[in-house]
Amino acid sequence: MKGVMSTRVGYTGGHTKNPTYKKVCSDTTGHAESVEVVFDPKILGYEELLEAFFRFHDPTQINRQGPDVGTQYRSPYFMCPSPKRKPPSDDRSPEQIRPI
Repeated sequence: MKGVMSTRVGYTGGHTKNPTYKKVCSDTTGHAESVEVVFDPKILGYEELLEAFFRFHDPTQINRQGPDVGTQYRSPYFMCPSPKRKPPSDDRSPEQIRPI
C-alpha cells in the first residue's frame, strides 16, 4: 500500500516472554497476534490506513478471524501516542473490549 514504509508481525499483550506460535495457540500466554504498521502520514492518512485494515479484519468476531479460532485472534488495539491522532470510533460491545 502506498505510504506504508514497513510492517512487522508478532504477538502482543501477553505475559510470556518470547512466545512461540505453539505457545500462543495453547491459550496460556495471554498474547494476541499483532501487526505493527509504520506509515508516512504525508502519503497515507491514518483514517485511510484503518479503512484498508478493517476491509480485511472484522473486530466483531470475538476470538476469531474467519476460520481461525482462539483468544490469540481477538482484536486489541494499540497505537503510539500522538496528540493529533485519536483511536478509531469504538462500536464494540463491552464483552469485546479488554483492558491493555
